[in-house]
Amino acid sequence: MDFQSMQQNPWGYRVATDISRERTNHWQAIATRVIDLAGGILVCLLLARFVFMLLGANQTNGLATFVYGFTTPFVTPFASLFNYDHFAYGVSHFEGFTLVAMAVYALITAGLRRLATLAWW
Repeated sequence: MDFQSMQQNPWGYRVATDISRERTNHWQAIATRVIDLAGGILVCLLLARFVFMLLGANQTNGLATFVYGFTTPFVTPFASLFNYDHFAYGVSHFEGFTLVAMAVYALITAGLRRLATLAWW
């Protein structure tokens, strides 16, 4: 290690710094935050879908229409997972496959976050 790669800290100790590693950690932090944000938004929208269906939300409402329209492509792969279509009581529907989709996408988010952490190590 040469003198230029050493830095003096306030306590008088010499500490080696690696600028490229600091930049890598910066991009790693950005990547993990983006992954967490995207996964968190998706899981929250799936939770909103589950609650709206469970409470029998009006499907002509703008918010419910947005949530159903946005989350339909994400729950479609899990729709035929169980032998029943869904449990219904009046206008309330229990979609078990939405809960499974939430768990799967949460695991995918955790895996991608871990992969982003390992990729820049």
